[in-house]
Order: sequence, then structure tokens, then C-alpha cells
Amino acid sequence: MDQARDGVGEEVDEFLKEATISGVKDAQALTNQEVAILLDKYRTTNVQTTPGFCPPPMVIKTQAYLEQVSGGAGKNEEAATAIRE
Repeated sequence: MDQARDGVGEEVDEFLKEATISGVKDAQALTNQEVAILLDKYRTTNVQTTPGFCPPPMVIKTQAYLEQVSGGAGKNEEAATAIRE
């Protein structure tokens, strides 16, 4: 089980390395909605490239929670736009 988690952690780390946003220095600069967008991009990318991909339950729960509490437009629309692209 730990090996499966390690693989997921490495996969997420690799995805986050590729998901850089110009002008954003750390994760604290992102709003909840922007984090939810990143998680959605992670899920969507893997669903398209990996047949039978199912995101880890924590990714699904975190994304749903962040979308629920963000309540609308992100505070940093420029960063949110960069994430979506």
C-alpha cells in the first residue's frame, strides 16, 4: 500500500513541476479555486493519457472541497487563466 502511495506522490510531484505559473513563487499564493483547477488539470491530463486512470480518492475529495469553499472567481484571475492554459 505504501508503495502505491509513493508512486502517486511521485506522479503528483512530477505533474506539479510541469504546472508552473509565472509570477507565482509558492503554493500559498494560490487561491482555493486555483488549486482546484490544478487538481482538475491533473485528473483530466491523466484520464486522457492513461487508459483506466482513476485519481486517488484524496484528490477527488480535495478538489470537491476546494470547489465548494472557493465560491466563485479566484482572487488572482491572471494566475487562474495561466493554470487553465
